[in-house]
This record gives sequence, C-alpha cells and structure tokens, in this order.
Amino acid sequence: MNRRVSAIARSLLLFVSLLGTIAIGTAALAQHNPVPFVNQPLSPTSVAPGHAAFTLTVNGTGFASDAVVNWNGSARTTTFISSSQLQVAITAADVAYATTALITVANPSATDGASNALYFMVGASSSAVGFARIDIPVTLPSESYISGLAVADFNHDGKLDVAIATNGAATTVEVFLGNGDGTFQAPIVTNFSIAFYSLLVGDFNGDGNTDMAVASPEPNQSGGFESFLLYTLLGTGDGRFTLTGNGSVAGWPLVTGDFNADGDLDVVTIAADYEGINYYPAVSLGTGVGPFSGARRMVDIYAWGVPTVGDFNHDGRLDLVIPGRDYWGLTSDLYVFLGDGNGNFNSPILYPEPGHGDGFLNEGSSAAADINGDGYLDIVTTNLGVFLGNENGTFKQEPGVTVVGANVQLEGLQLADFNNDNKLDVVVMGNLGYPSEQQVVGLTLGNGNGTFQSSLNWAALDYSAYMAVGDFNGDGKLDMVAAGTEITDATIGETTLSLFLQTNFAISPAVLNFGTVNQGSSSTLISTLTNTGQGNESIESIQLIDGAGNYTESNNCGATLAPGASCAITVALTPKQGDALFSASVRITYGGALGSPQSILLTGSDIF
Repeated sequence: MNRRVSAIARSLLLFVSLLGTIAIGTAALAQHNPVPFVNQPLSPTSVAPGHAAFTLTVNGTGFASDAVVNWNGSARTTTFISSSQLQVAITAADVAYATTALITVANPSATDGASNALYFMVGASSSAVGFARIDIPVTLPSESYISGLAVADFNHDGKLDVAIATNGAATTVEVFLGNGDGTFQAPIVTNFSIAFYSLLVGDFNGDGNTDMAVASPEPNQSGGFESFLLYTLLGTGDGRFTLTGNGSVAGWPLVTGDFNADGDLDVVTIAADYEGINYYPAVSLGTGVGPFSGARRMVDIYAWGVPTVGDFNHDGRLDLVIPGRDYWGLTSDLYVFLGDGNGNFNSPILYPEPGHGDGFLNEGSSAAADINGDGYLDIVTTNLGVFLGNENGTFKQEPGVTVVGANVQLEGLQLADFNNDNKLDVVVMGNLGYPSEQQVVGLTLGNGNGTFQSSLNWAALDYSAYMAVGDFNGDGKLDMVAAGTEITDATIGETTLSLFLQTNFAISPAVLNFGTVNQGSSSTLISTLTNTGQGNESIESIQLIDGAGNYTESNNCGATLAPGASCAITVALTPKQGDALFSASVRITYGGALGSPQSILLTGSDIF
C-alpha cells in the first residue's frame, strides 16, 4: 500500500472512530435517569418543633448518584448511599416551628422530574388522635356531581390545595387553593368538553407543575357498558389545566411510576374487554409531553382494586400489586407482578386475601410500606389483609385488623403517621354496613411491628365517596378531606367537602355502633373524651340529640378537662316498640380546642 492510500485509510479509520465516539457520547447524553420512587416510611417520619439538626433517611428506587432530596421543593444537602437509599441534612431552621413538609427526590436528568411526595411532620407526638369534622358546602353547576378528588400544591405556594372533578350537566375541575390555616379560597374552575372520572396526580410533561391523568367514558360497540379512555390534564401552575390526549389509549388510571426507567412517568390503568366481562390491568408508557402510548395488557381480573407500587424483590425495578377477584367471585387474591424494568411484568404470584366486595372498583385498596421495620416492603389491604414482605418479593400473610367494621366495603386506604410516633398508621373510608350504612373514616394506629390497634371511627356524611390525606392547617399533624355529592334515584343534591382536622379534644370512639338490640333489652357503650393538648379545656355542654326516647346519656365530665385527663360518656340503647333503625348523636360543645361542637354518632337497630 502506498503512502497516499495508507494516509487516506488512516484518515478514514480516524473519521469512523471519531463518529463512533460522537455516537456513543450522543447516546450517553440522550440517556435519562428514571423518575425516582420514594417508599414509606421516612426515617424518622416526624420530629417535635425546635428539634436540633438531624439526618433524614429516604428509601426508594431509582436514585441516581447525583439525586437531590427536596424539602417543600427546596434542595437540601444530599448524600448518595445507594440507588435505593439517600440521606439528607435537615437544619434546625427547617424544624423550628410546627409544619408539614413535602419530601421528594429528583434525579437531575429525569425528564419528568421529581418523585412522588411523602409527608414529614414537625409536630408533637401523641398517644391519642382526635378529629373535628368541618363541612364546607360546594356549589356545582346544576345536575353535576363530584367524580374525583386530589390533593397537591397546585400553585407552588407551599400550601396544600384540594381539586375536585365534576361530571353530569357540566365537566369541570375546581381547585380550592389552600390558605394554610384550614380554609380555602373560592374555586378556580376549568371547563372541559368531555366528561371524565378520577384524578391521578403526577408531573407528566416535566415542567414542574402538577398534572392529572383522568378517565373519560365511552360507550362500547354494543351500546351498553361504558369503557374508558385515558387523557391528561396538564397543569399551568396556577390551578388551571389543559386537556391533552387523542383518546387512543383505553383505561382508567390507577397509579403512576416509571416502569421502564426512561425518565418519563407511566400509568397503570384498568380496562375492560369488548363486552365488559373481564377487566385487565395494563401499563401505558409516558411520552414526556403529557399523552401516553398504547397499553401493555396484563392478565384478566374480573374485579379489581387500587394497586400499589414498589421494588418488592430489591432488583432496582418497580413492581406492582393489585387486589383482585376471579370471575365467579369465589376467591379474592393479591396479584403480585414483578417488573422487568422495561415496562413489562411477569405472570402474577397470587396470595389469598380475606373477603371481597360487590360492584365496580370493588376489591378495595392496597398500600405498600415497611410497616415492621425490617427493611422490606410490606402490603396492607382494605380487605383486612397484612402481608409482610421478604427480601425476594414474596410475602407472608399475617392476621389483619378490622378497620371500621366487619364485612364492609372499604376504599381509599392510605398509610401515614397520624400521631407522630414514627409508626405508620392506616386510614380508610368505609361504612358500618346494613342496616345503617353510615359512612365513616376509620383510623388504626400502628404498633411499628406489622400489627395495628383497634379501629377508631369518625362519622362522615353518608354520601362521602372520596378521601385524601394532608396537613391543611399547618400544625404538623395530618388531617383528612372527604368529598361527595348526595345522589338519589330522582335528584342530584348538595355537594360537600368535609375536613377532618386534628384537634386536642379526642373522642374515642366517635361512633357507637350498638348493632342489633332486641326490644325489651338494653345495651350500654362508653366513649372517652381526652384532652391531648397542653392547657385546660372548658366543657360547655354534653347533650343527647334526636334520641327519640331510645337512648339515654350520662357522663362524669366536669366543667374543665386538664391536659392528659379523660372523662367517660355513657350511652344506653333501649329500643322502643314500633321503631327499627335507631340513629342519634351526643353533641359536645367546648371552648378553646379546634372544632367545637363535635358529635358522637349513635347507631343501632332491632332488625337483622
């Protein structure tokens, strides 16, 4: 080979090598870290106001080496331990006063930005928990009703807001911007041309604003059963939204996560086959700009519940758990899908689950967290199931606890630390079952070892259908919000947001369910009133309301209740002839503590 040809060859080889280097570099630049996912619990979950600086441990999946932990959206000094653990320096100034912070993790090169958010409470610990219900009437367009509820900071002011979707005569999203003191501004209303249900929050286009995935109903080809199409409401950062999506993806959105680790949030949906005979979960992959791509179908499940997400087998890939039931309704199972990191899932592993429901979205909810402190994710379900996790993604079922009452349908399960004792608790919405059908929110305090205490219940409005958790008045204690519209066969009635704010006057139980008491017999139950605050609280009156002669009430409460002190309120039910269902309440009026007056709901019957 002459020198000229040799030089050309060397030049071509150098050029090709350079192209390869550029291609490799470009590919590397184009790669994205996954959207991180944060597990409960934080360690610790809370501290008292005035605490010294400390290190907060955050566990999860998909943490990059340069991941940053955010405290209310502001970065804190973060130490990378592994792709599943970070440690962050929290300053004394961060926890000087009572507050609740939103904790998120961001991988700098993830397209869709920060992780899901967890609450960190700066508030005093307490062995007792009490809620005062405050009802807020909502005016909707005529013949419209609530079809979804979500809680987030939609306008970036550091205060939690409440969003509702409405359906019926008009479709809107109404955002009630929070004032941070348990009150809200007049709603910001966005109108839409298509109806939809469900509000699943996430930043689906990576602009830092909270978006929502929604389900829009569409009649199927037989003209009867409604299928659902997946759309996205892109947030503008001020409480308003724009609709995106072309209606090409079927499904009702249930939960989000970056299941193929490409830096874009994906959505798990549930959809129906042609005649609505079977449901099937599917993964709709995110595009990073808002809409989602076609669904990847999984196994058929005749009835289904709300799933939960986590890395259950510690392989760095997100997995999925769904409560489900077979076609005949003979068995209820927990379907555990292990992910492959590419957006696909292996065939499910089934674990028998106690109980099942009846109707649409009827298998309740599930939530994942390390509830016994062994470093492995566990699962709690609203069908009274506790599944303790092993390192390899398998589970051991443990005896559960009756949350609210036996044999009742339960929805909206969430895990959080409500009494700031660094142990996760369970909250759900359900009802007391036939014959009263009284709607309640139920809280079971966790013991930190995978077991829970007896259920504490508070009466909700009978038409409450949705529930979410957050600290709405900034006192470092988690609250709840419930919402619903009163709908009868003939009319659509009032719509109400019910705030359950934590108060220093704890009533336990706040619902006295006497069950069936035959005429000629009597039954007695006791409720305890406790002052969990730091100062004396005055009791103005304790009064039986609407007893109709079936109930009698007595108490040993004086005019003042000292800090930590308790008194007993005793109620007896003696059914009168001619009555069948006995509903009443005991109204407690007091001064000082939040939420006066509170009521103890009384319910019972002489029928089966």
